[in-house]
Amino acid sequence: MSRHWSKTSLRVGASLVTLLGALAVSGAAPAQTAVTPLGTQYFGLVGLATGQTVRLNIHMGEPDDPSAAPGECHVKMTIFGGDGSVLKAAEGAVEEGKNSSIVFRRTARLAGLLLVRAEIEVSPTAGPAPPSCKSISTMELVDTANGRTSLVEIANPEW
Repeated sequence: MSRHWSKTSLRVGASLVTLLGALAVSGAAPAQTAVTPLGTQYFGLVGLATGQTVRLNIHMGEPDDPSAAPGECHVKMTIFGGDGSVLKAAEGAVEEGKNSSIVFRRTARLAGLLLVRAEIEVSPTAGPAPPSCKSISTMELVDTANGRTSLVEIANPEW
């Protein structure tokens, strides 16, 4: 299949490349935005069998200003059953550069496959210089007996 580019398309593309190159050379910074609550990170449904554990993890990024003391971010972590019931939840402050996790262990008294999903809500704490609260989150399925991770899911910030 051949592609035909119009002269206008080529000129627009060349202009964009020139503009991006000029910004990179000049060191122009993107516009600053106010720190706002970062919302919720979502994890899809997975099946949890007897003898498996689900672990929900978050790592808060380092402060934007390396010379500044790390700030704290408010984090609420929740593991839900497939029916929407809360299986495990934790809430509190997590300092930039630190990690936090919660764990739900599947017990033998629950019959069949248990569907689970998770959410993590992240927002900056109030203060004169609120932290950026950049984070990365994962949900792991772990075989409880040997501690081996059988699945890792990275959070989807947009539902």
